[in-house]
Amino acid sequence: MKISHYIFSLFAALMVLLVAGCTPDDGSMGSSSLTSADLQEGTAFTIEADASNPNLIHLTNKLSGYDAFWSHPGVGTGHSTGNNVDLKIAFQGKYPVVFGVRTPQGMIYSDTTWVDINTFCADFVSGDDWTYLAGGAGNSKTWVPDNGKYGMKQGFYSCFDPTAVYSDMKADEGKNNWYASGKTWWEASNADVGITDADLAQTMTFSLQGAAKLTVKDQNGNTTTGTFAFDPDSHSLSANGVEFAHGAWANGKSKSFSSNFYVFHLSENQLMIACKRDPALSGEGECWYVWNFVSKDYADNYHETVPTEPTLPTGWEDALTKQTNTNITWVLNADTPYDWFTLGGVRKNSYAKVSDYPAFVRPLTTLGDASSQITLDMNSKDNSYKVKVGGLTKVSGTYTLSDKGVYTFSNGLGSYALGGSGNWIKFSADGDNQLRVLSYDVNATSGKANNLWLGAKEKDDNGDTYQYLGYHFTAITYGDVTPLKAKLALFDTGWAFQYSDEVDLADDDELKANGEKQYTATINGSCDSPYGIYFDIENLLAVYPKATLTLNDVLVDGVSTGVDYNQDIFDRNSDGSQMTGDASTTARIYVLNPWNDTKTYTDKYKFTKTLSVVYTVKLNK
Repeated sequence: MKISHYIFSLFAALMVLLVAGCTPDDGSMGSSSLTSADLQEGTAFTIEADASNPNLIHLTNKLSGYDAFWSHPGVGTGHSTGNNVDLKIAFQGKYPVVFGVRTPQGMIYSDTTWVDINTFCADFVSGDDWTYLAGGAGNSKTWVPDNGKYGMKQGFYSCFDPTAVYSDMKADEGKNNWYASGKTWWEASNADVGITDADLAQTMTFSLQGAAKLTVKDQNGNTTTGTFAFDPDSHSLSANGVEFAHGAWANGKSKSFSSNFYVFHLSENQLMIACKRDPALSGEGECWYVWNFVSKDYADNYHETVPTEPTLPTGWEDALTKQTNTNITWVLNADTPYDWFTLGGVRKNSYAKVSDYPAFVRPLTTLGDASSQITLDMNSKDNSYKVKVGGLTKVSGTYTLSDKGVYTFSNGLGSYALGGSGNWIKFSADGDNQLRVLSYDVNATSGKANNLWLGAKEKDDNGDTYQYLGYHFTAITYGDVTPLKAKLALFDTGWAFQYSDEVDLADDDELKANGEKQYTATINGSCDSPYGIYFDIENLLAVYPKATLTLNDVLVDGVSTGVDYNQDIFDRNSDGSQMTGDASTTARIYVLNPWNDTKTYTDKYKFTKTLSVVYTVKLNK
């Protein structure tokens, strides 16, 4: 191997433009007298081959008081910082390196030094990741976009929070659907974002035959070939002379479809790579554009087994219609009012509260208000229904229920804004005046159906159903039985919530017989910055309008706070009436309210194991 030095002013200028956006934000700036002419190889820096491996190149900064920046396109991430950097170069060729340092006048750079590599080092392209991506040294491997029908992802595109990293990735149990836990914004179907047949016809072939080559073929068979660099440790991927396959709709919204890609998941048959959306170009906030692929060999041999409709458990009809009473009132859940489902009835996202939804699909915060609450009354005796908003009937009629769980409403349901930018997400029946049962669970205490998801068909431009918009309902009345759901909630200064287990007091015969009972609710966890603590019993004031809650004591890690909780600031309004929660029928106690005098007790509620609230319910019939 030899290292030869050339001065190409044009190439050096291009290197300056390339690395200017990648320079460190801080670090030593050294003397202001230093100029580019001082950055000479041998005196300012050295580039040397390892004594035992000519493909391992050592970059060394010799300038004391300066932090080094290195540009090395085609190797690893393409740039590095640090006074001592090693480059692992597997293939023969000539590779440019530019050295730079920061001065008070800004970054300055050396001329380009070219590194000649004359041998192949298989060790630098070995390991599972290289085999998964490109078939291993001397081989190649082709990838195709995920069309949503390979049993992997829901489609070619996913949208992740810009802070998502490799360690956030999780897989759904029983499926190979990888996602960024807590940071997946949108698992869009191909139709949702305009993925075309041309997009899905692309292929990418990574080759390690003589060089790290990447060939991309479009739907017409036209190919573009360049090189690629992959660093399994940093999960970075970049290309030179060719763009990675992506959805054409994203063109003009990212700075590059070649450089600064990130590998979120790589296995034998699945590849998820991502680039950042640029706010200045797109007019939208930053996010990860994630492009989902499967290996061509897997795709060619895959036999689709994706369910085309939801499968409901045996006895589903009795669970939904044959309760204590034939009349059931379902209320739209204010925390997770909607989500999207596959044709097989699988929920696409993991939203657990309003703040989990990305801004463009975020629900209205008023859905839990008494004046905005949406309910659906269903009576299985005469198959009648009513849609109410804020307690006022908007639509009524009769319904039928098919043996596949499809409700058909004689007069539809109307249309009501639920959220999304410009309130584009509505609650309504689909074009056939139908909603389909997607899933439900059974309340362990009452044995009755609860948390019902009903889906409206969504169709593509060809008129084919491709997914469901699912609406989340919770049963608040089963005939004359109304659940009284009691729960303790805490949020810290960062608005991170913790909750106790939820208990349904409606099933407590002792409370109903005596009209009064003391309970304890406990949060298991820890918090060193409590900001708000409250206790709710939903529907208590709907069933018992005169009911009251009394705060008896609060135990922090099992020890009483010693606070006098007889003060009205905790459980009474200024007129002496029972405090209410987000809904007017919810009775509430404020243990810690950042908006009233209880905030003076903030420091007393820091806990490391448990926070318990002792309270008394009086029905006052």
